Amino acid sequence: MVSHVLASVITPVGLDHMAWLGDTIAEIAGEKAGIIKEKGKVISFQTEPAAGAVIASVCRKKQAELTEVSEEDMSLLSMDENGCVFSYCGENYRTGMTGIYQMQNASLAIGVCRSLKEEFPLEPERIMVGVKEAYWRGRLERVCTDPLIYVDGAHNESGARALADSLKELLKGRKIHGVMGVFRDKEYEKIVSIMSPLLTDIVAVPAPGTRGLPAADLKGGMGERKGCAGRIRRLCGKRLKKAIIKCESRDAIVMFGSLSLLESSAGRTSSKLEKRWKIWQKKKKEVKTNAMRILEKLKIPFEVKTYECDEFVDGMHIADQLGQPYEQSFKTLVMQGKSKEYYVFVLPVDKEVDLKRRHML
Repeated sequence: MVSHVLASVITPVGLDHMAWLGDTIAEIAGEKAGIIKEKGKVISFQTEPAAGAVIASVCRKKQAELTEVSEEDMSLLSMDENGCVFSYCGENYRTGMTGIYQMQNASLAIGVCRSLKEEFPLEPERIMVGVKEAYWRGRLERVCTDPLIYVDGAHNESGARALADSLKELLKGRKIHGVMGVFRDKEYEKIVSIMSPLLTDIVAVPAPGTRGLPAADLKGGMGERKGCAGRIRRLCGKRLKKAIIKCESRDAIVMFGSLSLLESSAGRTSSKLEKRWKIWQKKKKEVKTNAMRILEKLKIPFEVKTYECDEFVDGMHIADQLGQPYEQSFKTLVMQGKSKEYYVFVLPVDKEVDLKRRHML
């Protein structure tokens, strides 16, 4: 039991730990408000009106002094991989961690400092330094620069929305490959629905421990989401390697979900990841087909285009992926005629061989 409390600080309430806290925002906010003391100080930042209403009601009953940090007092000025520059109540600050939600977290911390200015008088400069030097692992943390890899502990709906909002700004113009693993008690289908529009593809991995959702189950839940089918793969054992080997120089990888997954997967040093990526990229570039070798031998210029293929697809599907007209995309068919001779057909992807005339061969 805490005997003396300077202030009760309540961060944004979301739908998480519902088995213990309740099924609605209001129920969870009621549990969170249990830390409020009689005639104490309360600093709260809420994005859900229902949560704010519950906390305000408890403060009135306990005659607690409530300070509400509002999004209206915040303004994001810029954001890059090194942090955010933002304005709060007319003063500018810079965080050492990136992500729009770091502006919100920092604003709440600043609100706490201001509320306790009599107990702990801090110069504005010291608060600015504290905001800039604050660090927490697994919150849109960059663990590798080449390839560019971020990890984020977004394991619920509100966390996924916060991550998605940040990625739209931070990785604008880049292809993003997702790596996701969560516990079985999380609403992973909602996380997928929020994240999938931003991602080129998603790799499903099992979160460690008995609570971890198997990759096959996660993949099954992903496949049911509109727009996800065909873009989601299960990755067991090799995990990060498959995502990295697909990553081009301008692409990025974002690993998100269970913090325990991020700890085990991102524990490798940046130098090791960079070394492995360069090796895998070299091997990938060295792959050649017989057709490519023939063209090179004849000194005929050509361009290689790649596409995703986790299952059988026809030529028209591939042409659509590459944005190529059907009449400029060709497929090769090999058939054996009645004479037992083999025949090779090269024809546009939307055309078929007339099998009725096969007997003429």
